[in-house]
Amino acid sequence: MRTFLKSKPARFLLFTFLLFTAFLAYLFYDLPSINSLSENLNQPSVKITDRSGRLLYEILPTEGGRNASLAVENIPQCMKDATIAVEDKNFYQNSGVDVMGIIRAVWINLRGGETLFRRQYHHTAGGAHFVIK
Repeated sequence: MRTFLKSKPARFLLFTFLLFTAFLAYLFYDLPSINSLSENLNQPSVKITDRSGRLLYEILPTEGGRNASLAVENIPQCMKDATIAVEDKNFYQNSGVDVMGIIRAVWINLRGGETLFRRQYHHTAGGAHFVIK
């Protein structure tokens, strides 16, 4: 083992492996358990109708209010365009991977900003009112 670690390529590979492992540990150390995600999801609102479709009663969750599931076809194009414009202004110009966006996200994470995983957790746990099918 000692003769193996004397070679420069072996030391470089070991260092790279340790650095990558430390990076993954930093990235994933404070993520919530996958089992705890369902505890914080919004409860759906329920509509009870008669045979003809007339609303008889609506059950609303105590927190979160009225929630509705929408198919993508039912969302107006201006809403889709506005969402894309807010999330990624270069959505239609890049080939699917925004290299500058990735570099910017890494820079924000290194400064202690919110990670994509944390943002997704907070979005699903605290306030998504529409579910897109």
